[in-house]
Amino acid sequence: MIFRASIVVSVLISCVVLAPFSIATADPWRPIPASTILDTFQTIDDQGMSRIDLDIRFEINSANLTKHGSEQLDQLGTAIQALGDQESKFEIIGHTDVSGGVALNITLSSERARTVAGYLEQEFRIAESRMNTSGVGSQQLRDPANPTGAINRRVEIVVVFSMKAPAEAPASIRSVFSTIQ
Repeated sequence: MIFRASIVVSVLISCVVLAPFSIATADPWRPIPASTILDTFQTIDDQGMSRIDLDIRFEINSANLTKHGSEQLDQLGTAIQALGDQESKFEIIGHTDVSGGVALNITLSSERARTVAGYLEQEFRIAESRMNTSGVGSQQLRDPANPTGAINRRVEIVVVFSMKAPAEAPASIRSVFSTIQ
């Protein structure tokens, strides 16, 4: 089962899980569960990638995680471990809204992406060599009609699966290969 969750919040970062179905959540502070993230990772495009934007919260104008940010990263780390694939790589891309200057937003989004990678490495022993970080500031707004909207302040995780032969792939992604070959 694949889900699409969209949580609009008024503070820091909003969340969008990229997949075809919707689920409603009454509590905007609740992290997307690892099972939903894992389901989203199951949606692999023809380039062997899967994308998810997550509600990773930081202190205002800072790369310091809030308690809620740590809770969401715990769910992400659990989902990554559940993949069982030690060769897949992760692109971690920080985004901001248009508040602040261009240089500040690029720097802040880059620092936040590095914070996410550092947390996953420290707490879940995901090798640094499997994660590439970057920040794009406000260059890729999720909602260009609302350039200061919380939905634009996010961290995107792109999973680049190792394109093993289906028989060698972890069980959690093996079935997906049949849909892309």
